[in-house]
Amino acid sequence: MFKDRMARAMIEPLVNKVLHDLKNDPERSLRNVVDLILSFPNGRFSNNMFEMLQKMLTNENSAYYTLINKIVSYLDMENLKEFSINAGYNACTSGAKTIRDLSNKNNCCIPWILLIETDKQHSKQTADIIKQAKELGIYIFSIVDRKLCDETIEIIRANKDCAFILFTDAATVSYKTIGMFDDIKNILMSIKGTKNELSAAADILRENHKFFAVYVPYDDENYRDIFTEETLNYFEDYTETFLFCMPIKKCSTETLDYMSSNAKKVRDEQKHSYVMMDVYNDTLTIDKMISGNNFSAIIDVEGNLYSNKEDGTKYNINNMSLLDVLKKYQK
Repeated sequence: MFKDRMARAMIEPLVNKVLHDLKNDPERSLRNVVDLILSFPNGRFSNNMFEMLQKMLTNENSAYYTLINKIVSYLDMENLKEFSINAGYNACTSGAKTIRDLSNKNNCCIPWILLIETDKQHSKQTADIIKQAKELGIYIFSIVDRKLCDETIEIIRANKDCAFILFTDAATVSYKTIGMFDDIKNILMSIKGTKNELSAAADILRENHKFFAVYVPYDDENYRDIFTEETLNYFEDYTETFLFCMPIKKCSTETLDYMSSNAKKVRDEQKHSYVMMDVYNDTLTIDKMISGNNFSAIIDVEGNLYSNKEDGTKYNINNMSLLDVLKKYQK
């Protein structure tokens, strides 16, 4: 714990300087971002991030320059800093070491990120899952709460050392709800909805300098529609950071392979001023970088854990500890 506090104390001034420079001179300061990423000890993750940024730096017409200018023009830098340090150091460096150690010790798969579905009724269960997950080295969570209950906000507030990606409906975004996040800096909110809902929510989030993204659900029926030029251009108006593509039901191998290759293609082309991420495939890719495994886990509102290594057996975290459930998934 003391070692982690010391490491954070050393990293935080570097992040502050990079963000300050980024705001004043975004393009020139990108090279400092590369240097900062390389300073993180986790070589596998750092090297992959380095390669992505190097591609960007060699492409003078990259839309990612527009993306960075949009971010620095509206975003609360404290929000970006806290989320980035929690994700970059607590989750992908310090936490990753704990994950690898415990994974080897127990011969099981421990994910680098945990997706948790929750609502008002299951908030205590969610808080307990996060407590157990942190003991295993997991410090980044995707929380799916479409109604955005007060209890979910309090859970995020109580875990300041974690990074949270909150998936919710755009219709829940109002000046009142966003006001409840004023002191919460370790969050990236991701919204979905109709054109009018996205437009209204994005205006409120920008006005309040919040770190936000958009997500689009997909299944075996609609997955190809995401990659039409009309659709890709459409999302330019509503996200300043990421476009997350999330499967809403079990998809075929053909669908998942298509999503993986085309999301990467969109990122590599750098024609759109957002970073497209396929939640299923990119989670597995990052997990392999960090833990050496290829594992993802979702816990639904009833406490059932599902993974990409699913064998048809249901394991419930209300009947055993999170670690005991994960031990069912051997490396």
